[in-house]
Amino acid sequence: MAKIVIAGAGHGGLVAAIKLAEAGNEVSLYEKESLSELSYDWYDDIMLEVFDKVSLPCPPESYYEPKKQWRFISPDFKASIVLPKPKDEISVSRRKFAQYLIELAKEKGVKVYFGKDVGGLCVEGNEVVGIKVGDGEVNCDLVIDATGRNSVLREELVGLNLLSYKSKKYDFLGAFRAFYEYGAEAPDVPCQLILFHNGEKGISWCNFGAEGEGDLLIARFGGLTRESKNNALNDLKPKFEFLNHEEKRSKEVSICTRCSLPVFVSKGYAMVGDSAFMPMPLMGSGIESAMKAGNILAECIINSGCGFDALWEYEYEYYKQIGGDFVLIDRLKNGLLEKFNAEYINKVFASGLITSEDFNVLSTSQDAKLPKGFVCKKIKLAFKNFKLIKPLIPLLIKALKAKKAALKIPEKFNAKKVAKWQERLENK
Repeated sequence: MAKIVIAGAGHGGLVAAIKLAEAGNEVSLYEKESLSELSYDWYDDIMLEVFDKVSLPCPPESYYEPKKQWRFISPDFKASIVLPKPKDEISVSRRKFAQYLIELAKEKGVKVYFGKDVGGLCVEGNEVVGIKVGDGEVNCDLVIDATGRNSVLREELVGLNLLSYKSKKYDFLGAFRAFYEYGAEAPDVPCQLILFHNGEKGISWCNFGAEGEGDLLIARFGGLTRESKNNALNDLKPKFEFLNHEEKRSKEVSICTRCSLPVFVSKGYAMVGDSAFMPMPLMGSGIESAMKAGNILAECIINSGCGFDALWEYEYEYYKQIGGDFVLIDRLKNGLLEKFNAEYINKVFASGLITSEDFNVLSTSQDAKLPKGFVCKKIKLAFKNFKLIKPLIPLLIKALKAKKAALKIPEKFNAKKVAKWQERLENK
């Protein structure tokens, strides 16, 4: 039986805690917030299948609602693409879901301490041996860092040269999110997302969201200025009536949109979820990937113990199952943002290259038949708009090479081989 400390009540850390306690380990969790203030007070989308993948019961229906349908709108508002009605996806309350996982953890024997901010690590030589909480220390065999994207624990190890990573231009979105009563019937497609809104690199959305609330997001890569926020609001208010109602609550946040850290384990220490930058790099939502990562971590520890070999097995399996795809998405996103602007996006929408029909085809089962003439129609459109497609080809090739590099992660840890792998990966 190992003594394991979970720092922070992130969703991935909670999944790991439940699994590890169930297997007989002594698990304690320290969270700086109170139970009522856990996580963010809004909804995020996840696939229902994640509960089967991590072998946990789905929460009661009061914790979530069916995912709503989305419309993507061009920067000039002249064209849009409606995504298919979601299947087997839910919008889960981040806060309620974290509270639900806390209760499951307690049932399995996890000791949970609220109002306890983990301010640092106890390190002996090059090995983590515990955490610092207030004026005291808690020794353990393993620290699992689920404190979030601003993890001071991660940065402490970076300062000690036990971890390293490179930051890139489009790693984060500066965002403003606010909620309003919308007081009217929601439209048929309740979620409206504008790409490159006001010609800026980022998104805005106005959704008729959960519990009768209008949901506003204004997000820009590199940070959101007050001027940009006010300009976006002024443009959206005539188009979305609920924005003229009284604001119920709001929050300015930084959303991670980068791929996962190249190395997120060290001796006696492993990151999971936002602390390791595990959200999906295009939109920033990371509940599902964090849950899967927490499950992988727990399985590796249960099967192989808390030693560094088991932690590296976790890193390896994460990259094989999830991380490689996130690298591909990250490189595509960075390339698109670097090379293209709102005018290009307007042209793509206007060309008909991408339509609602395409998304409907992608959402069908593999043995479903394509609509008659679908392939011929797409080939003709591609030739007609080759100038639009041509710049995308080198971006796709580069992204595929980056994924290939990511999947070449050494199966067994060797310091020199891992350093070379990380260098190749970060330079792709």
